[in-house]
Amino acid sequence: MSPTTPILRVLLVDDRELVNSGLPLFFRAFPDFTFTGKVSDIHAAIEYVTTQHLDVVVVDLKRPEVDAAHAVRLIRTAAPDVRIVVLANSASQGLIREVTEAGADAVLTKDISIDALAASLRPNLEVISQPAEA
Repeated sequence: MSPTTPILRVLLVDDRELVNSGLPLFFRAFPDFTFTGKVSDIHAAIEYVTTQHLDVVVVDLKRPEVDAAHAVRLIRTAAPDVRIVVLANSASQGLIREVTEAGADAVLTKDISIDALAASLRPNLEVISQPAEA
């Protein structure tokens, strides 16, 4: 990493302990990311993005309190410049279209490699969507 490479500040929105425990470890492997926090629900995420300066919000597709597209819209409204990456166990083309139209920058399945995940979190890429499983 060069001295001019920006450090990206990342928030994780997921209510499962395994993801909340494992994903922060992932960020340690990439010096251009700093893991700023994790919250378990969209309401806490909105509060967080309005009080903290973030670059990326990683949000789980399955939200118990609101559907994924609505969650993305809420985050996008609260923080118009933040990069929103949605993680899913699997996603149909229709669902990918729905969340990207709501404002997600990327929709990724959770079996993605760590290098591909890191690349997807960086702002220099266009919308990335993995194809649905057949």
